[in-house]
Amino acid sequence: MKSFNIHRFYATFKWMELYNYKALVRFFSILAPILFVLAMLTTGGFWRSPSDIATSYEDDLYRLPAMLWSAWFIVFIIWASYITIDMKNTQARINTLMLPASNLEKFVVRWIHITILPCVLFFVAIVIVDALQAIYHAMEGYTPCSLVGVLGSVLKDGFLHSDCSWKTAGFLTLAWLWVHSVYVCLGCFFRRNSWIITSVILFVATTTLTFFASMLSLDFFNHNIHFHNGLYIGGELYVIDGYSIIATVVLLLTGFTVLNYWLAYKLFCRMQVINNKWFNV
Repeated sequence: MKSFNIHRFYATFKWMELYNYKALVRFFSILAPILFVLAMLTTGGFWRSPSDIATSYEDDLYRLPAMLWSAWFIVFIIWASYITIDMKNTQARINTLMLPASNLEKFVVRWIHITILPCVLFFVAIVIVDALQAIYHAMEGYTPCSLVGVLGSVLKDGFLHSDCSWKTAGFLTLAWLWVHSVYVCLGCFFRRNSWIITSVILFVATTTLTFFASMLSLDFFNHNIHFHNGLYIGGELYVIDGYSIIATVVLLLTGFTVLNYWLAYKLFCRMQVINNKWFNV
């Protein structure tokens, strides 16, 4: 069997979505009302007085993008840790094992399921919420304003009109992929409450690394640069190029991202063994 075949991949993708459609419907039915309430609370749509009818609420909508980005990030790190949510028991693992597809095809399908599909559902939810809030405000006597238009304007001003737009966007995407890969990897390792355990591990690890990095930096400067009464009197002064630091960080993030996805793939393959001895945490 070839490691990847587009027809098998498409058939596996259809099976995956049909097998998990109830979870997708449940996710969307929870997400859309939360976003609608958030939009209403931000614009004051639930408590504006009749004297405010002539006032435009478009400025209030500009407070929403930051909240939506935060909600988007929380949703997708939690969803990423559920890559093996439907493989908790032996029968579910047998169903996955018996699929006429390679392990790579199954893993890529699951990666799409926890990455791209939630993005699509999140955007559809925003469009529906935008239509509902516009209808609600129109019924209250306001001139309807578009939340999607506000989001587009924020993205345009934040990236297209910025000097470091594409570099910043690329770095943020890489950083997001690294975080996503950590949740995917540990989601395959921990069977229960994986996103909580992963969040705790990431918090402790980043806090520890930040502390030691700051200590090493202080130690480096204290041993190599000497001052007296605020004047430099000796020692070696090293100037590190900012581009070198950025390049190193990018290489490290790329390497660890690939490593995490590779480990997740290996763990996923191991989980399909029917009589596996892998422990449940």
